[in-house]
Amino acid sequence: MQNVRQFGVPVVVTINRFADDTEEDVRMVTTMCESEGIPVAECDVWAHGGNGGIGLAEAVLASLAAGEADFAPLYPLDDTLLQKLETVASKVYGADGVQLTPAAARQAQQIVENGLGDLPVCVAKTQYSLSDDPTLLGRPRGFEALTGDVMVMPGLSARPAAEGMKVHTDGRIEGLF
Repeated sequence: MQNVRQFGVPVVVTINRFADDTEEDVRMVTTMCESEGIPVAECDVWAHGGNGGIGLAEAVLASLAAGEADFAPLYPLDDTLLQKLETVASKVYGADGVQLTPAAARQAQQIVENGLGDLPVCVAKTQYSLSDDPTLLGRPRGFEALTGDVMVMPGLSARPAAEGMKVHTDGRIEGLF
């Protein structure tokens, strides 16, 4: 909620409702959001199809109708690439700074040399934590963001299996494992 608000846009929290959710859990999330002045909508499209998302759609439409959006990026595009990374790391992830690995520093230099330094940055992070330490849960503070390799799809090869698949005109499929 805090991260989205930084961009000057309204927030609607969706509780993706499942059969084993307790009323206490739902009440806790709802109370927390309401204490921040953030609308909450339950959503259970998995059980009720499109009808299960009507409450969410209505909450989003009400938020849009309020006209309170005033989007602003977190940094000016003419900031340096490192300044942009530091801004995202500190404002979104709670880091105290950014540490570029030698490979990442070379890539950053290449980006600037190729005239792409004025573009916005896109940051991928570990799935475990906002930091690079999977034991720091929630929204940790007091860490330095470490750049490096991110495996986007664990266990997949560099060559997608789909490249070896064919669907013949008779419907026969070739190349499935």
